[in-house]
Amino acid sequence: VFHSSDSGRTWKMERILSSDTWDNRICKTKNCYYYFGRGYNFWSSRKPVGGSNWESPFRLTKTLGANCRGSCRMLADGDTAHVCWADSRHNMWRFYVDTVPSENDDIVYRHRKDSDSSWGKDKILSKGLVYCFPPAMSVEGNKVVVVWAGSTTSDRNHSQGEENDIFYVVSKDGGDTWTKPVRVTDKAKDGLDSATPQVMLLNGVIHLFFIQGKPEKREPLSNWTP
Repeated sequence: VFHSSDSGRTWKMERILSSDTWDNRICKTKNCYYYFGRGYNFWSSRKPVGGSNWESPFRLTKTLGANCRGSCRMLADGDTAHVCWADSRHNMWRFYVDTVPSENDDIVYRHRKDSDSSWGKDKILSKGLVYCFPPAMSVEGNKVVVVWAGSTTSDRNHSQGEENDIFYVVSKDGGDTWTKPVRVTDKAKDGLDSATPQVMLLNGVIHLFFIQGKPEKREPLSNWTP
């Protein structure tokens, strides 16, 4: 991390981890900076505002085979950091000779208050869905909403960019408890794809944006020519 304490006139490097990382993010709560890194693991570190030392990195993914896939989302509001991601812990990696690999990820959420000694227990938000794709999130006080595209029933070679609907869940207590997934669209059965959702909470109202259209059918890989 490069850090400046004089409005950008001078900078110094602060080392958190020596292994390779990518898709690095940082957010600031009332009292702490939170750093997130993706590599072979998905992890986080933090340090107090005005402090000089980062905590030892904490792995956010639960099991050895699990990892953050696609885009992760992290937000700070007040004294709490929130993070959600598409997680591969229950992924039944399936590779076919005639189509693309199938990946049935879960949507997982965690949060941490500045006063907490560690991250709260992870919560799988997408129970009941067969396929889920990277989420978006918005926070306003104790209200948190997470939204993603996915499917409850699909064939073996389903993937992002095919017939999906939009789902969302809501927490009204800062991420401690959550509603069950609610389907926003119901167009996948009509052959339409609803995808790449974005969401914003404003004065308690959920504003949701997504794209929708007829997906382009892929040819089987066996029909491809070099």
